[in-house]
Amino acid sequence: MPLSTEGQRDYLTVVSLTLARVREINNLRWEDVHFTENYFILRTRKAKNSDVTERKIPMTTKVREVLERRAPKEEDKEKPEYVFVNPRTKTRYDYRDKFLPALCEKAEAKPFMYHALRHYGASKLSNAGVPLTDIQEILGHQRATTTDIYLQSIRNSLNASISKFGRKLIPPPKIPPRS
Repeated sequence: MPLSTEGQRDYLTVVSLTLARVREINNLRWEDVHFTENYFILRTRKAKNSDVTERKIPMTTKVREVLERRAPKEEDKEKPEYVFVNPRTKTRYDYRDKFLPALCEKAEAKPFMYHALRHYGASKLSNAGVPLTDIQEILGHQRATTTDIYLQSIRNSLNASISKFGRKLIPPPKIPPRS
């Protein structure tokens, strides 16, 4: 029995391969998906009273496959407004805060939240030599300093992990007691 449904896998695929914020994916409408030009538009609002900002996100092959499979067909009687809708309520998701931890538990994996996917993806892009300004644009950060903080937090975590690993692998020498 699979750990997740096809819809759940689609959702995680799009979240993880776009490095989008969960709210951006939850608000993704079919009218914002442009298959002909191979991009979609993500919208975000940083603060309650701030303006909505848009950014065009090119589709990877895998994201395009997912979206094409999910796209409403001509013969569909009900055409959802949003790309990802709750099958029970038929409305867009607000925030799926229980989904990912529950999936981690099923998989017997250490729980993590969606934001970790953004951090991980940003670090993979950085390690691949992608310029900071490109990573900034992909993540939808207004300032490059925010992106740099993301990457620095990954580096610090990595350094701490390697240090722990090194201590486990090669324990510090035991100093004999003085006689």
